[in-house]
Amino acid sequence: MEVVILMIIAFIFLFLCRYYEKKSSFQSQVKGVEIKEIIIENSILRKVFVIFTGLLILFIILPVITIFILSFVTSGTWLVEIFPKDFSLSNYIKIFTKSNSLKPFINSVNMSIIAGILGVVIGVPSSYIVVKTKSKFKFLIESLVMLPWALPASAIAINLINAFNKTNIFSLNKILVGTYILLPISYFIGILPIVFRSTNISMYNLNDAYEDASKSLGGSWIYTFRRITLPIIMPGIVSGVLIGFIRCIGEYTSSAYLYTVANKPISIAMVNGVFEYEIGLAMTYGVLTILFIFILSLISTWKINRI
Repeated sequence: MEVVILMIIAFIFLFLCRYYEKKSSFQSQVKGVEIKEIIIENSILRKVFVIFTGLLILFIILPVITIFILSFVTSGTWLVEIFPKDFSLSNYIKIFTKSNSLKPFINSVNMSIIAGILGVVIGVPSSYIVVKTKSKFKFLIESLVMLPWALPASAIAINLINAFNKTNIFSLNKILVGTYILLPISYFIGILPIVFRSTNISMYNLNDAYEDASKSLGGSWIYTFRRITLPIIMPGIVSGVLIGFIRCIGEYTSSAYLYTVANKPISIAMVNGVFEYEIGLAMTYGVLTILFIFILSLISTWKINRI
């Protein structure tokens, strides 16, 4: 009952936002307009803004700094003290020398990549149909794609268990509960709305004049989409996949329901580390995740700027 109520409320807000979005819809012009800087002339207001911004950045950075510091805590030494006293590189050595310790991180990366690929395969065509076509099924497609946003991750996981704990045509007559693939499917369902909405933004900014020019010069729909449409909307796709990837690699709720020995993710390994008094090891997983996402963000930004 609670899930149904949450779903109804979420869909009401979604439809209201879509109604406002359609009333305020716009399309970019061929020539962009540069966004001008806003200069705060009042010196007192400028100082208050600087202080507020500095405190906000500090509050964001402090947890990250704490994770880095605690990653050097020797496992099993921080039990009753207020602050840890023993620090070493043993956690990093353990992760990079023992394959079982690094495996949860690799599992999370692999499953997030699978979810991202599936998100692009389903999300991009769905976005194109909803934004650029006059299909009668636009409302149905958008509702189905956005449905996971209205459902808690635990409800999605439980429904997957109920759906695939026996053979059916959708699972190719196989039982998927207890297999590797069910958790990446859950990740994919969770990030599909993110990829879809991010691609929508780029689709709305895509001027029809580009596609019309290509078609008038004899370009087929496939050629136009591959050489004109796809490069223009690529920043939106990359942004959506990156946000979804970050969400998947640290996802815990559905992972707790669906993970197996073969695909134990990093979020489960971190929680296990805390309960097993290996806080330093758990925080080391966190450091690896932060560094990996940071490097991935830099590469993605560089790629987007080159498009």
